[in-house]
Order: sequence, then C-alpha cells, then structure tokens
Amino acid sequence: MTPPAPAARPPRPRSTRGPAGLPVAGVLLVLAAAVVAAVVARGMAGMLPTDLLGADGKPASGVVGVVDAPGTARMDLEADTDYAVYLAMQAPVEDVALADDVRVQAPDGRVTQASSAAEVSVTTTRGPTTAWTVGAFDTNEAGTYTLTAPAVRGGADALVLVAPDQPVLPFVAGIFGTVLGVFVAIGLALAGVPMTVLGVVWWRRRAAELRGAPAAGQVEDVR
Repeated sequence: MTPPAPAARPPRPRSTRGPAGLPVAGVLLVLAAAVVAAVVARGMAGMLPTDLLGADGKPASGVVGVVDAPGTARMDLEADTDYAVYLAMQAPVEDVALADDVRVQAPDGRVTQASSAAEVSVTTTRGPTTAWTVGAFDTNEAGTYTLTAPAVRGGADALVLVAPDQPVLPFVAGIFGTVLGVFVAIGLALAGVPMTVLGVVWWRRRAAELRGAPAAGQVEDVR
C-alpha cells in the first residue's frame, strides 16, 4: 500500500505589512480619543463661570458691577441685556440670603427689582469666597444704573456682583456635547487599546515566522 503523501505546509507569510497596520490603527484611535478628551475638557472649562471670581476670591473680569450688602453703587450697563445677580461672601452659612431683592434704577428713573430667575443659576467657589445666583434683571437702554442691595440676613458681610447672564440654550447644548464627547472618547479608547495590543502580538508572531523561528506559544514541527 502506498503511504499517503505528506500534507502540504501552508505557504510561509512573506511580509509583516498586514500585522503592522493593526497596531498603527490602534495607536491612531488612542490618539483620537486623547484629542476628543482634550476638546471635552476645554468645553467643560468654558462652561464654568471662571471669570466671576479670581483665584483670590475677589470679583474677576466678568463682573460689571459690585455693590456692598447693604449699599448702593452705580454701574454702566448695556442695552437689551440680561444680567444675573450673585451674592458673594466668605464661608457662607446654610440658608444665608439677602433680606430683600436688589433694587435697580434705570437711567430714566424707572425702578425695578432683580427678582427674576437667571437663565443659568450657578454656584462657584474661588479662594475663600463663594458666589451664587440670587436674581436677575434685564435692561432696556444703555447707561448708568443705580443698584441698591439690602443687608444679608444675620448681618454677615457680603458683596452683590452683577454679570451678564448666560444663555440657557448654548449651556444645555454644551452639556449634551460634553456627554457625547465623553462617550466618543471612551469608545475610541476601548477600540484602540485592544487593537494596539493584538496588533503587536500578531506582528511579533509574523516576524518570528518570517525568521523561521517558532513564535511565542508555538511548538516547531521537527518531524
């Protein structure tokens, strides 16, 4: 009986180009995840009221007017603009508040109260100072406005800060964009890291086959 012919060995691979492409693609995905994460972090920082208080807790560049509580101050405001009113103080106790709404007198003498709700209510702490939204008002004309702030209940020292209100639609859109960006960054990283690891393993095995040496985890056929 004629012995069966030995099975033909599969052709030896001639290049590592295919395996090398997988880790390269994985690294690119990881880099893309890092870029998306950086964009998300920058977007989140832009949503925070970083220009309300400085690092030392004092009013920063975003504040257009400051009033002692209690006290009166004059400030130049733009026309047709929504302004938010913040109460700022050091180490505020629970439930601290102004005794009444801030009084706003327009250049034409019209008097209103800053009793409206701000489009975006925020609380921020920088240094020893905490500031939070306590009201809002809008202007009809540009000019010098006179704001009168009442005392704080309990007699604590505080400041009333006035700054342009933040539009709610861009703020909400920024939140959804941030959440979406986080998921995109996680997805890219989850895809890129395994591709990089598996690609390196595949490339090393292919390189070992090209050298004629058994790759890791393989036993050379000596028959």
